[in-house]
Amino acid sequence: MPQDQATGTRRVATRNERVRVPVIELHAEGKSYRQIANKTGISKDAAREIIKYWTTTSELNPPSRPGKPPVLSERDIRHLVQLSDSHPRAILAELAQEASLDIKPRTFGKYLRQANHFVFLACRKPWLGRECRKRRKRWCRERRKWEKEAFQKLVYTDEVRIQVSSGTSWCRMVRRRPGLKFAYKAENLQPTFIGEPISVRFWAAFSYGNHTPLIPLRKRGEDERKSEKDRLGFDSKQYVREILIPHLLPFYERCGGLEEAIETIEDGASYHTSDYT
Repeated sequence: MPQDQATGTRRVATRNERVRVPVIELHAEGKSYRQIANKTGISKDAAREIIKYWTTTSELNPPSRPGKPPVLSERDIRHLVQLSDSHPRAILAELAQEASLDIKPRTFGKYLRQANHFVFLACRKPWLGRECRKRRKRWCRERRKWEKEAFQKLVYTDEVRIQVSSGTSWCRMVRRRPGLKFAYKAENLQPTFIGEPISVRFWAAFSYGNHTPLIPLRKRGEDERKSEKDRLGFDSKQYVREILIPHLLPFYERCGGLEEAIETIEDGASYHTSDYT
């Protein structure tokens, strides 16, 4: 086992040394190049080069070659990263064309990976406009110094829509074996439905250590249509009569109400902010 000249400790031999050491030892025993090649499994010319380098330098491993110089400078790489950050949904071919550099998209991707830029599935999150983000940020700034007890005096309410049947506007990837036999198995199918997707909506409120049950939101019938443009969506009167009075107000009082200065947090839906509500 070779010895490290700097520390004097034994170390694991490199791949080159595992080949070169037996070659040099066989040469010292007076073996010919052909005999060395047969013993070690390398070519006769390779054995000759190893022995020649050892006799002239007394070293096992030749210095590493500098390799091909990088195609792009550090400035070019920074430019590529900035392009990728500015256009996160663009494909490599589009970014390479925008960069105006004589490189292939594959090379572009290699430099981006070296700069710790990889491809991921986009996270799904409800869309927030610029004004909505500003209002949320302002709300957080005003309460960033609150103690835990202050947040325990908040009642949060929200609605959720659960889609029971899927539409046809999206595609789910499946991993299966090839062939129609496996393609038409129920677990490998993406079901499609005629007409609009079926969905149900629920309302709920929660506070520190307390919450309401899930309350189904009733869809208004044709006899409740107010105008031709009315899509029979959830409106202010329905929210007040079916949610606020029978469910939210009792829960608010149960959490402490005005005596404990409980605050109700709702989003900016029209039936939350209307004059009637």
